[in-house]
Amino acid sequence: MAYTSENNYFDSTSVNQVAYDKLFAQLVPERGEADTLDGEALRTAGRIYRDWFNNGFWNITATHYQEMISFLHSQASKFDIAQELDVVDEVVEEIESNGRYDIEFEEYSHLSNALETMLDKIVLKLS
Repeated sequence: MAYTSENNYFDSTSVNQVAYDKLFAQLVPERGEADTLDGEALRTAGRIYRDWFNNGFWNITATHYQEMISFLHSQASKFDIAQELDVVDEVVEEIESNGRYDIEFEEYSHLSNALETMLDKIVLKLS
């Protein structure tokens, strides 16, 4: 399935954008970690999402990103995001194994879809 740029969080057109913005304002501080696990899940998923869409996962192999992915795995059953995290894990493993950072969005539409779905699931669960 190809990723389409319609209705996504990157350009603030997601069908769940109003709920996302409201939850983000309520649960995520301007700086630092959130005070609740729910807020931290939203903040962390959003950071990983933005890293993909803003700069093609150039930061994903940094230690703090591995910690964020581990945190999301600890919340996977609550938000039903295990399948989406499996896609993230596969791409990160591929990047780490071959050192290829010049990835194309079209080639990784499955990742774009997984990240979009992960944010949707978190937003819908918290709404």
